[in-house]
Parts: sequence; structure tokens; C-alpha cells
Amino acid sequence: TSSSTQAAAAPAASSSSGSGSGSGSSSSSGGIDGLSVLSSTEPVDRLRYQALLMFDHWAGSSSQLTGEQLGQFFTWCTRKVSWSPGLSEVLTSVSNSWASLTQTGCSREQFVRIIRSQVHAVSTSAAYQSSMMRPDESARLQAQMSLNKAELAAAKWVFGLLDFDNDGKVALDMYKAAQGIEAYIYEDKIEDADADDDGLISFEEWLGSYAKPKPIGKNMLIMAINTAAIYFILQAPFLDVMLKVVLVGVLVLRPQLVSKPAAVLYDAVKAIYDSSKAQAEVAKSNRGVWRPT
Repeated sequence: TSSSTQAAAAPAASSSSGSGSGSGSSSSSGGIDGLSVLSSTEPVDRLRYQALLMFDHWAGSSSQLTGEQLGQFFTWCTRKVSWSPGLSEVLTSVSNSWASLTQTGCSREQFVRIIRSQVHAVSTSAAYQSSMMRPDESARLQAQMSLNKAELAAAKWVFGLLDFDNDGKVALDMYKAAQGIEAYIYEDKIEDADADDDGLISFEEWLGSYAKPKPIGKNMLIMAINTAAIYFILQAPFLDVMLKVVLVGVLVLRPQLVSKPAAVLYDAVKAIYDSSKAQAEVAKSNRGVWRPT
């Protein structure tokens, strides 16, 4: 918690310097967030445009959040984690680092920085990682989407911030106002994730837009090990039929029991191979190079 608190407080030091650029660009909107994206030093990534969707929800048609609106946002966020004292402390430290803006108001660029500091603090918090969902569900989604625990936690928190009604769903109507890369991802992945066409998507449906493609070699290894494990269970003479059925059912329902160790094994072997290959290339490039003795 202490390391997360320190990380969360880091943006406070730059809030004063960011105030000028943020307020100067807050009057522009539309297109790719007006011209503010050109003057901003923040990464032009999904989180930026997700934060702008949140800003538009809380600020309405205004280009500035009032101090009162920002205070309401902080209170709303804190209530989301009121069940976890440790996490509430992490989130409160983020809010405190930006507390001065509750007196002066908040520009669009400043709000993006607030969201970044929030997501970083929460996603690296052990309290949130262990309590955001059931451990088996977390392991399943990590294996299915090829995400690590921090990436899954970050996505979970962002989804919660976009869930303005606190009903476990995100409204697709809101995404029609998305800009930049988030608009592309909405059209390419999120829009079609609404399986029942009710205009709302669940966290797992939305998380599909974060899924990373697995290398073909890793997929083949996982499939081979999974198949071998099932074959071994079915052929084991020391297991009775009922136990075989139970074990195979467990592997089918929780493939991460095999896929996660297999993925770790693949990554370890690949890292050793890549390191050896790099050393060989360095040694090869150094051959014939004269060095003074």
C-alpha cells in the first residue's frame, strides 16, 4: 500500500506545471479533442480517451469541471471501494494529491492526469488485485485474455469508472462520443460485443477489447499439454472412472490450471532462447573487430 500511495502522489508535483497547458487547451473540443492532444505531453492512448468520456459525463457540455463536480467525482470513486480500508487509503491519497483543484476547478488535461494516477495506484494495489473478483475468475480472465494481474486490475477499475449507474454494465450510447483510438476500438471490437443487443455490455464483454493475441507457438504448446493431461488422466490405470470424469471436468472448466503453467514455461524457454540468440549475434558482430591491447 505504501508504494502505491507514493506512486499515486507523484502527479501532484506536476499538477501546477500541467495546469497551464491543461487550462489553455480546455477551451478546444471536438475532432481529436481539439488541439489539446497536440500540446499535451501525456501518451495518446486508450486511457486518455476513456478519461475524456468520463470528463464529458461529469462536466456535461462544459470544458471545465467545477471544484464541486470534482469533489463529487472523488466521493463517488471512494464509495466504490468503501468495503476495503486499505484500498480506500490508496484512493484517498490520490484525491488528496489533487485536492487543490476542488477549489479552483479542473481542466480536461488535468482530469486525464487524475485518471492516470488513479488507475496506476489502484491497479498496483495488492488490496484491489486480490479483491476485485474471485481468484479463479481472475486467473481465468488472465489466461483467456493474455493479461497480467495489474493489467486486468487496471481494466477492471476503468470499467468501473465508465459504469456511471453502478449496475455492472457500460452503456454503448456513451461510446458514440468516443474520440481517437477508443472510437476505433469501439467500432472494431466493443460495438459487436453486445451479445443480447440491449445497448449494455458486461465487464467480460468489454474486456475482450484488451485481449492480447497469443503467439502460435504458445497456443500450440498449451493445446498439446492440455490434450496430453486429459489423455494421461483417461489412460491412468490407478484412477477409477468417477475420479477420471471429475479430473477431466476440472480441466475443461478451468483450463487455466494447465494453460497458465504452460504459458510460463513457454515464456521462460523463449526468454532463454532470445537471450542466447542475442549473445550469439553480439559475439558474431564482434569477430574481426580490432581492439587495442
